[in-house]
Amino acid sequence: MAVLGKLYSILDARERLRAAMIFSLMVISAFLEVAGVASILPFIGVLANPEVIHTNHIISAAYQTLHVKDTRAFLIALGVMMLVFLLFSLALRALTVVAIQRFSVMRIHAISMRLLKTYMSQPYEFFLEKNTSSLSKSLLSEVQEVAGNVMLPGMRALAGAVVSTAIIVLLIVVEPATSGVLAGSFGLSYIAIDAFTRQRVKYSGERRLKANDARFVVAAEALQGIKELRLLGREDEYLSRFGAPSKAYAHHQSMTMITRELPFYFIQAVAFGSMLGVLLYWIARGDRVDEILPLISFFAFAGYRLLPAFQDVFRSVGQVRFALPSLDELIRDLSLKQNSLPIGNRPAQSLPFRDKIGFEDVDFQYKSSNTKTIKNLSVDIPANSTVAFVGQTGAGKSTIVDLLLGLMMATSGRITVDGVPLDMRNTRAWQMNLGYVPQQIFLADSTVSANIAFGVPPAEIDNEAVKRAAIQAHIHDFIISELPNGYDTIIGERAPAFRADSGSAWVSHVPCTEILRWLSSMRQPARWTPRQKRLL
Repeated sequence: MAVLGKLYSILDARERLRAAMIFSLMVISAFLEVAGVASILPFIGVLANPEVIHTNHIISAAYQTLHVKDTRAFLIALGVMMLVFLLFSLALRALTVVAIQRFSVMRIHAISMRLLKTYMSQPYEFFLEKNTSSLSKSLLSEVQEVAGNVMLPGMRALAGAVVSTAIIVLLIVVEPATSGVLAGSFGLSYIAIDAFTRQRVKYSGERRLKANDARFVVAAEALQGIKELRLLGREDEYLSRFGAPSKAYAHHQSMTMITRELPFYFIQAVAFGSMLGVLLYWIARGDRVDEILPLISFFAFAGYRLLPAFQDVFRSVGQVRFALPSLDELIRDLSLKQNSLPIGNRPAQSLPFRDKIGFEDVDFQYKSSNTKTIKNLSVDIPANSTVAFVGQTGAGKSTIVDLLLGLMMATSGRITVDGVPLDMRNTRAWQMNLGYVPQQIFLADSTVSANIAFGVPPAEIDNEAVKRAAIQAHIHDFIISELPNGYDTIIGERAPAFRADSGSAWVSHVPCTEILRWLSSMRQPARWTPRQKRLL
């Protein structure tokens, strides 16, 4: 019930309604399962002893209602009715399985969208303190883990529990003593296995989550830093760093699957052993086989329906317990929406800016730091002027720019634009005035046009505006003459189209940070390549 409460908390109102409808379908399917199991008893009873038609008032009433000629015709009619009812029950059960599967898997999309929106609406400082690889892991891997190993198994377990409970109640009503023995053997077996595996599965789930986080972080670092790793010859180090969490992840996944599957064979042994024991007990006490045949058939058919349902419960509970750490992490991340900022609400007009930007006694301190990065900064930046912030690493240059961009708010003091203080209400209007060239180049895996008009839907891109921007950036001639498809050329995140081996076009697009990384990584000038020497 605690798990169901957690799942309920991550669903919206519409999804909760659909979940309730699926549960109703599960209950109806369970009742039909019980009716199908119950119908086998009178059918086998009539088959074994046709005289029951006349001695049992319910069967006799059915015989009279059907207006059949003889006992043989009645048995055929009863068998056809049983078959139709069984097929209808199986069809409804299949429909329930489809509904559960589709609902659970489609939550990957819905919850991922909500989680991405939650991340994107966080203050900029949130991304400075979080590893983006860990966020990607939660968004892509852990959401799927929750849907596939918590939500889907949880609903299967619930469906199996409903069916199992209904069949067990029916068995107890028909044969209390025998059913009590079977239910007790099942119950004790489950308690014993659960006590043996509970802590192991929980531990494996926690270790899997940590190993998965490490996998994503190391893989991202290795792929993003492949140039530096290749130059320094340190690929093996990252292979080793990735290998440890990757092996741990696979180990805990496999151990949990084994722990989840193997006990079912023990459950099967208990089930068939109990049934055989009951049968031998009936024979030992002198019961005639023709008398107990209907009961034997009834318990055999009930076991045929009960074992898969019980297996679903047992296996699904193990899956849910293994994936609970992922569900807890997902709930924590979704709770961040309480601190979310509004997104996508661009104002109709930009904030007027004609005079100056003013920093008035501005202090700023990161939440994760014990000291202030900016202290008592007071400076005026006139409109139509050029200003450079110069200082050593850690002096706060980037922080000042982030404050100026409205990505972060000052801890104390204020920033004004033509005397108007910047706050959460007018930050978007101020940002409409800004153009920004980042310290680190980011390129989307799309066309040149889409990268210039970054964030604009493809159907709304103004090609003339894109061309004007390229001309102003002195890159229009290069796009037209050097790129194979001009503005429609696809460029990846590392922009291979811009990495020509010679010519000023390549030199002009090398970020200063690349040259600095080259300088810091080279111990002897003799190791520099001719191309690096030309650049320097």
